[in-house]
Amino acid sequence: MNAPLASGAAKGSGTDTLVAERPPADVTASSSGFSAAATTLGGFDADLAARLTSVAADIALVIDGNGVICDVAIASPDLAREPLVPLLGRRWIETVGPDSEFKVDDMLRTTPPHGLGRWRIVSQRRTDSNATLALRFMTVGAGDDGRIIALGRDLRATAALQQRLVQAQQSMERDYLSLRQAESRYRLLFDLSAEAVMIVDAATNRFVEVNPAARRLVGSDAATVPGAAFAAVFEAG
Repeated sequence: MNAPLASGAAKGSGTDTLVAERPPADVTASSSGFSAAATTLGGFDADLAARLTSVAADIALVIDGNGVICDVAIASPDLAREPLVPLLGRRWIETVGPDSEFKVDDMLRTTPPHGLGRWRIVSQRRTDSNATLALRFMTVGAGDDGRIIALGRDLRATAALQQRLVQAQQSMERDYLSLRQAESRYRLLFDLSAEAVMIVDAATNRFVEVNPAARRLVGSDAATVPGAAFAAVFEAG
């Protein structure tokens, strides 16, 4: 005897096919981008969350409700070697350059408790000089207690690529200018030369260029225009 069909089962030709019922999935995406974050990610512990946060950015700051940096993770070895001013235990706004203070203040005030802020370029202060290091930060609300996670990316690699692109473009422009200048000098000498000069394409035996002295020598402009046959300048027989 065949087993009873489950609800919604399909029947083939003489053979019953069991089809397992599945509850409809909730495909409504949350602000995190996942469709079922509470179910699929709910069991993650704090250690795993910390590891994910550290690898998602070159630097990660955990900031409390007063704007004080209470934890730091630097994943980039290059960034770890940078002499940044001490971060832990200080207000984030105190560790950035004057041009970035209003950006930090805006990010801390406007980031939703369970939402995302927007990317901002922040100048982190260094200890070895008055120079700063440009980092691109996004803030993530970490709860109703005002905690925020700031995820930063080092912009030096991008800046280096942009600089190389600018240098390559400038080099191409210099080469083009040199080529145009050489072409102008060649054209001037070619046209003013007292000697007859004819440039002929060896494959087609047709004129490519003929200077004025050569035209005067031949006595015909029509016979020496570019594209005309070289043999046409000679009289038959």
